[in-house]
Amino acid sequence: MAISKLIEMNHLIQYRAVLTQENVDEIAEFDPDLAKKAQIALDEGLAVNFQDLDYFYDKELVNKYKQEKKILNKIRQEIFNSPKGVYNMPPSLQEYERPMVRRV
Repeated sequence: MAISKLIEMNHLIQYRAVLTQENVDEIAEFDPDLAKKAQIALDEGLAVNFQDLDYFYDKELVNKYKQEKKILNKIRQEIFNSPKGVYNMPPSLQEYERPMVRRV
């Protein structure tokens, strides 16, 4: 049930990578600047969309990703702790806002 409830929240779904140090090292071979940004995502423990990774020099965006991670963890806990047979959307879903990059 918890899985189906999470899947219903399709506005939360966005393909993201959870980078490893090996991934960052491989990126560094081709683009040292992007590797620095990937290292920030790795150090902060953030799953990041590669289209947004190029904007990780912006501390505001990194903070938005951190805030999103906290809210998503809170939503997950509310879903997993909800009583059997209760299928309402979690209250914390109202707080959710996807981090958006201002593309110029």
